[in-house]
Amino acid sequence: MLKASLIIIILFLFVPIITFADTTDNCSYLLDVINEGKSDKHTLSKMDFSDCNLVGLTLNNLDLTNVNFSGADLSGSHMYGSNLQNTTFDNAIMYGVNLEASNLENASFINTILSGSTFRQANLPNADFSNSTLRNVVFYTANLINTDFSNADATNANFCGADLSYMKFDKTVFENTDLHNANLVFADLSTAVFKNTNLVGADLSNANLENQNLQNLNLYGATLYQANLKGANLKDSNLRFTNIINTDFKNANLINSDFYKAKIKNTNFESAVIENTNFFGTDILKTNPLINETKLIFTEQGNPLKYSHYGFQINFDKLKIDSNKTDLTGLIISNQNFKNLSITKDFSGSVFKNVIFKNMNITNSKFNGVQFFNTTFINVNLKNSDFSGSHFKSDQFGRNKIPNYGGSNFIETIFEQTLFNNVRADNVIIQNSFLNHTDFSFSRMSGIIFDNIDLRTSNLDNTILEHAKFIKSDLEDLTISDSSFRDAIFEESKVNNLRFNNVLVDGMIFDTNTDMPLKIRSHIFFSNAVEPIIDYTDYLSRVLENQLIKHFGYDRDSPDSEFY
Repeated sequence: MLKASLIIIILFLFVPIITFADTTDNCSYLLDVINEGKSDKHTLSKMDFSDCNLVGLTLNNLDLTNVNFSGADLSGSHMYGSNLQNTTFDNAIMYGVNLEASNLENASFINTILSGSTFRQANLPNADFSNSTLRNVVFYTANLINTDFSNADATNANFCGADLSYMKFDKTVFENTDLHNANLVFADLSTAVFKNTNLVGADLSNANLENQNLQNLNLYGATLYQANLKGANLKDSNLRFTNIINTDFKNANLINSDFYKAKIKNTNFESAVIENTNFFGTDILKTNPLINETKLIFTEQGNPLKYSHYGFQINFDKLKIDSNKTDLTGLIISNQNFKNLSITKDFSGSVFKNVIFKNMNITNSKFNGVQFFNTTFINVNLKNSDFSGSHFKSDQFGRNKIPNYGGSNFIETIFEQTLFNNVRADNVIIQNSFLNHTDFSFSRMSGIIFDNIDLRTSNLDNTILEHAKFIKSDLEDLTISDSSFRDAIFEESKVNNLRFNNVLVDGMIFDTNTDMPLKIRSHIFFSNAVEPIIDYTDYLSRVLENQLIKHFGYDRDSPDSEFY
């Protein structure tokens, strides 16, 4: 009996350790495969990467079918064009993930945080997003047939042009959501939550909106053919140019609603509450003679519509940062100036466009998977903050160009123990700032400028810093490994004892005021003069081998070959 109990105790303690070790090994395996650029030579399908930290990884165009990513942190990662059929992402953290043009048929995202992610043109039939957080997620023209969004929070999400037909949206939150031109034919929306939702041009034919609160919504040009709107509240709503045929408005609240030039035919207005309702350009009195004419108005006036490229334009300029909330994930903030604040927040999955942060303490904060367009930080303390997996995008039309460079800027900013792992950045300027043990590893930062920066304690390993410029910066005694500094420029910088290990240095330039170390000089000479010869020799060798295989059946690894 004692022996059996001992065996059970050993199994209880040992089996979870083995399981954890296997998962940990899988995490390390995936990181090694991706970071070494050998993903095309390894099979990743059906593997278990649950609970792995995979922030910012590039997993584009891979076969990831039947993979388990449950509980993993994939924030800021890129899975563009990958095959993710039958893949599980349940309980995963996926702020700002790029899943454009990917195949996610039968994928599961139950209870997953996806704020700021994009599924543009993705294939998602039978996917499950129940209980997921979809703030600021883009589903533009995605195939979402038979997808489950039960209890999902789709605040600020973009479903413009998406196919959502025949679906049930059980308690789905559509606050500030863009459903412009979405296909909602036969959709069950009776328990969904609508607030400031854009339904311009949406096809709601045969949709169930019974007893739904649609107050102050924009249904301009929508199709409501045979839609069920019994008991619906459409007070103050815009139904201009809508297609209303065989539609049921029985007991609906239509106070102050606008049916300007709507096409109305065989529609039931029985017991509907009509008061100050605009029917200009319709035949409402001919087709529904029992309606009380004194409750109607006929006016051409109406609010003009503003369109963005993908749909109805929602004004995010008025959105503010609520200092009382810790979780500010999935926000869209544009054309704002913030100053003289001390905050510790989680902004993961958010979008900042044309924003200035000035004279602020933003310490111990998270910006995982955040998109920055022309965002400027001036005299900001970013100590212990995490920008891993974020993307600083260049926009030459942005209004906050300081200096006039078209990207994001950090001026007189404090980076202490700040993380920039797996960051993607175009045309970023870091100027007159303090960097202490700042980690840029595995980042891709094209055209970045370090102006008057001490980089001696920074980690630049495994980074791509092509076309970077170092002006009056200090890199003395710094060792950089496995990186690319192609076409980098050093001006008036300190580089004594700067060491490169396996670093690409093609086209690197040092000005006359920068004392280039002898080892780096030799490295650059070898890269520019010797490596091309080696590469060409290797090319000729491959050509010769291919010709031998083609004409003589040569195979250097086969003992049956006459050349073996």
